[in-house]
Amino acid sequence: MIEEKAERRTVERLQAALDGKLDGYLRTDPASRALWSTDGSIYLRRPAGVVAARSEEDVKRALTAAREIGLSITPRGTGTSLAGQTTAPGLALDTSLMQRVFEVNADERRCSVEPGVIQAELNELVKPHGLVFGADTSTANVATLGGMVGNNSAGMRSIYFGTTADQILSLRCVLASGETVELAPLSREEAERRARGGWMP
Repeated sequence: MIEEKAERRTVERLQAALDGKLDGYLRTDPASRALWSTDGSIYLRRPAGVVAARSEEDVKRALTAAREIGLSITPRGTGTSLAGQTTAPGLALDTSLMQRVFEVNADERRCSVEPGVIQAELNELVKPHGLVFGADTSTANVATLGGMVGNNSAGMRSIYFGTTADQILSLRCVLASGETVELAPLSREEAERRARGGWMP
């Protein structure tokens, strides 16, 4: 009884914080929570609610709500994970609707995309340029790039193509605090400078 009341209160707080305030949508009904309670694994863990984000602002709003309510948050794409890593109590943050391809630069062999872009669809887009996003997952026709980044996904031909991490030039990330950061490799010189305490330009 106490647990049911706490669950209802959490749902009410999520609805107050996010209902009608997202470009995507919030789901807290039992059927939706059941749908997002599993992935490609044998595990079953029901979230308190689901945010299907359509924009970076939705991600920020979801993180803010989760932080204020005291919920853990678990990002996910299309749920092809085999070890249950996209299932958890708390708030499920589904980024599979964030599907924009911002840029394809064939000359520099790079592209800029949102996390919900499907690997096979991106490869069809860049195929005319002789390019491929080569992590070669067995679920390429449904796996999202965001999920692949989260898992550092690989496949049968990763010995040739490398893993997902080998394909990434930089990442734009929203931290739990709501801060947005750009992550990219450092040169050896820059890494050494920072290791010596040289954080300021």
